[in-house]
Amino acid sequence: MKMNDSIVRLLLFVALIANCIACGSGSGKLDPSDPEQVLDQFKQEARKHHPKNFAEVDLGEFAVVHRRDKHVLFIRCQLFAVMPKGDQSEFSKSLNSHKLRMKEAVVQTFRASDRVKINDPNLKQLRDDLVVAINKAMNTRVLRNIVFTSFSVARG
Repeated sequence: MKMNDSIVRLLLFVALIANCIACGSGSGKLDPSDPEQVLDQFKQEARKHHPKNFAEVDLGEFAVVHRRDKHVLFIRCQLFAVMPKGDQSEFSKSLNSHKLRMKEAVVQTFRASDRVKINDPNLKQLRDDLVVAINKAMNTRVLRNIVFTSFSVARG
């Protein structure tokens, strides 16, 4: 099963590279008919996404009151930002000068979320919304993901 997944991924990657070359958006240096060259490129791309190449920055603990449809929810969570290691220093400096903007972005994102997003066990859409809101508030694009180390919702 794993071998089939790897082959499918490799074939999709080759098709993507061939498409980029055909469109003129690729550099033209990669020969899609050379499996070794394609595999090397695939390994380089995989290294970019390896967890050891990412850093986490503590964004703090949040307590948000969420009012929707005559219901009140109390949300408490601890958030960490995930970004490439090379961007951690710049992000931390920016966080010091934009802390209030970042906190406001988080609170507004929670308050704008519907119950479906808040009740999702993976919090996928909420994570994505937070990444966009925090990047915008801090005028950056380095934030890649949000990690919840704690998340609780109580009805009021």
